[in-house]
Amino acid sequence: PPPPPPPPPPPPGTSPWPTFAGGPRHTGENPTETGRPPLSPAWSATISSTYPLSPAVVWNERIVVSVLSWGSTEKRVCALNLNDGVTTWTRDFGNVFGVGHPTVADGRVYVQQCNQTPGTFLWCLNEATGGTLWSSAVPAQWSRYWAPTVVGESVVVNGGSYEGLYGYRASNGALLYFNSTLEQYDEWSPTFDGNTVYSFVGG
Repeated sequence: PPPPPPPPPPPPGTSPWPTFAGGPRHTGENPTETGRPPLSPAWSATISSTYPLSPAVVWNERIVVSVLSWGSTEKRVCALNLNDGVTTWTRDFGNVFGVGHPTVADGRVYVQQCNQTPGTFLWCLNEATGGTLWSSAVPAQWSRYWAPTVVGESVVVNGGSYEGLYGYRASNGALLYFNSTLEQYDEWSPTFDGNTVYSFVGG
C-alpha cells in the first residue's frame, strides 16, 4: 500500500521555542506547546556543514540555527521555513572566530559573533530576512557564546575581555550596563526570573 500522507504542518506561530531551554528562565517549560504524543516526523532538511548546529529556536514561521564552527571558515546563521524546512535565508559572518547560539524575540534574531576585540559584536537581525537591524561591539578574546537572554527591552549576554555580564537595549543595541565581577568563563547563558538576572559559571 502507498505510505500514509505526511501530517499537516503546524499552523504558523504555534509552539514557539525562542531561546535556549525555551524561555529566559531556561526551565524547558513551554506553556504554549501544542504537540501531543504520539508525534511523527513532518519533514527533514539538510544544512551542509561538517560542524554541529546550535540548539534550534522557533518563532513565527521560522526555525533558526547557527553553525558552531569555532576557528573554521563556516560562520553562518540559517533560517528555515517551519512548514517544509526550506531555507529562508542564510547570514554568513565571514572569516571570524565563531558565531554563538541564536535567540529569537519579537521578530528579531539576536546572536553574538566573536573575533577578539575589536571584531566581536552582538547582532540584531530581521527574523524574516536576516538583514541587520543593529550591531553593538562587545570586548572579547576568543569566546564561545551561548544564547542571549531577551526580556522585554533588555538583551543580556556573556561578554568582556575577561568575561562578565552585559545588558543592551533590545530596540537599538544601546549599552545598559556591564558587570565585570564574574569569573572568566564563557559558554553560558544568563537566566531571568522576577526582576533578577542569574548566571552560573565555572562548570
